[in-house]
Amino acid sequence: MALCHLHFKSEILKQDTALFVALPSTKEHTPVLFLFHGLSGDHTSWIRRSSAERYAEATGIAIVMPEAHRSFYTNMPIGYRYFDYVSLEVPELTSHVFPYLATDPKKRGVAGLSMGGYGAFKVALSYPEDYAIAGSFSGALDVRSLSRGEEGWEAEYRGIFGDPLTFLPENDLFHLLGSAYEKGSRLPFLYQTCGTEDFLLENNRAFRRKLEANPKIETLYLESRGDHEWDYWDRQLNAFMKAFQRLISKE
Repeated sequence: MALCHLHFKSEILKQDTALFVALPSTKEHTPVLFLFHGLSGDHTSWIRRSSAERYAEATGIAIVMPEAHRSFYTNMPIGYRYFDYVSLEVPELTSHVFPYLATDPKKRGVAGLSMGGYGAFKVALSYPEDYAIAGSFSGALDVRSLSRGEEGWEAEYRGIFGDPLTFLPENDLFHLLGSAYEKGSRLPFLYQTCGTEDFLLENNRAFRRKLEANPKIETLYLESRGDHEWDYWDRQLNAFMKAFQRLISKE
């Protein structure tokens, strides 16, 4: 088992940044999970607050944890291209630095909590052929509904997504899901969970209804007792990685 902290200059962000990689003991065609942090977190959050490193070793799945600040993993209208960074540059970089990480889509997954759940589903639905599974834990999946919130949030929302009245379809998971379905794209397994005490519960139920309208999409939706908190996300990550491991074993 190894934990690597990479510092490097991102060509897309045009600045120095960092990510963590938890590497299990396996060293050949190692499956990989790209794991995203939430709005108030950073690339260290999963390592500091969950047992991600232990789950990587137990399942034999490497975990890549990039930094995305408060970007919602989006190409911001005035700011950085974080979507291109996490969806294109991070997978390419980690494959170059760790050549034994699997590049086969059947051995690649993406997941995240809250803001990161949104980012994970956005990456998976934008590039559905590149991933076997995508996970959202307490995801902020209906970002249109978040345009009005606590004081100061509306201005930040505009900085991330632009004017709510001209919201871009590539930032809308509901649009991306419908578009991928209509194109007949091979969609990854969509694994969605939310706690019953979480303030984003209705947000998640709305996305579940969209999934239920497309019955051919392979999904799992789970609600269980829990709030917007690390005890809940740690449990969900453990269960998700076991599901990813089972999915790989079927291939």
